[in-house]
Amino acid sequence: MEEIKDKRKVHHGRNVRIARNWKNLTQEGLATMLDLYQTDISVLEQKETIDDAMLDRIARAMDVPKDFFTDFDMDTTMNSYHVSENEFNMTQAENSKGEIYGQKIIEKEEINNNPGDKVIELYERIIKEKDDKIKDLESKLNNGK
Repeated sequence: MEEIKDKRKVHHGRNVRIARNWKNLTQEGLATMLDLYQTDISVLEQKETIDDAMLDRIARAMDVPKDFFTDFDMDTTMNSYHVSENEFNMTQAENSKGEIYGQKIIEKEEINNNPGDKVIELYERIIKEKDDKIKDLESKLNNGK
């Protein structure tokens, strides 16, 4: 039987750019690591296919698995997720592989903590502690009379 090949096209250059940004590297920084020019990195990031030897060099320089450049497909990854009822789940096919199971999304209110509220809570706690200290000192004073 003839083996069916995966028809998706992985863009190596885009994956280099994604990894470079993830590592907080500029094109010039990566170029320096690879002993290349910044323009060489710009050209590489536009290429759909980069030769294995160069991908090996880039992977070693950025400490990223080479497979990331050759296998990661942004479109497939993004399409495999769906959001429903505040849950972030992989599709059934992805779940069956055991790669990721559903994870709750943190409610928006929990993420957007207001720093002003924290300051108010702090002052309220300080005032309460002062009031408690005053009551304690008053009771000691009254017991001493």
